[in-house]
Amino acid sequence: AMKKKPYHFARERDKLGWDDFLKEEWYSVTNNRWQTYEIMEDRNWMTGERYDNILKMRTGKLYLINFLTKILRNTYVFRFEDFRDNNLIERKLKNIAYVYNLKLFPYHSDFAFNGYKRKKSVIDHINHDLDWTAESIFGYSPKLS
Repeated sequence: AMKKKPYHFARERDKLGWDDFLKEEWYSVTNNRWQTYEIMEDRNWMTGERYDNILKMRTGKLYLINFLTKILRNTYVFRFEDFRDNNLIERKLKNIAYVYNLKLFPYHSDFAFNGYKRKKSVIDHINHDLDWTAESIFGYSPKLS
């Protein structure tokens, strides 16, 4: 999704091949009619530096989300997979409704996802460069090539 719709990206990443897209330095920009500005708040929340690449950005965001769930009350994390799988989202919503004594309206997703098809080199690069400690906090594990 981030490759297809490159919101706030510094360069035209949609024109990069997947290998280059994954290796490109990552930072966000916005512009008005006269000037383009880097969005400093989108930098690494721990270091204030730009991310080395999109995978490092993902790792930083996962650690930030994990940190926020520990300091903020009543915080729930929903993953893409939760919405893809009706059973997962239904269980999460029922739990929230139960905890807060809420009426739960029927939920059904017509969402269809058949997976992404990527070259072996791209999958290998992702598996190698992701921080699997951060990924495992949210239930992710390496994909087989």
